[in-house]
Amino acid sequence: MLLGVLVFFNIAVINATVFVSAVLANFTNFPFVYIFLHIFLLILYAFTVEGAPRVF
Repeated sequence: MLLGVLVFFNIAVINATVFVSAVLANFTNFPFVYIFLHIFLLILYAFTVEGAPRVF
């Protein structure tokens, strides 16, 4: 139950961050902004999804 909520939350966060980073990349023309946000999201996703079963 908790893992499902975490996965759903991560999907929502990923969708929002991809949208925001795409908008930022269009306005700033800096691809590294999108790359940085994507790497940050992968780290966050790994900590929440992979770390949650070990913590709880």
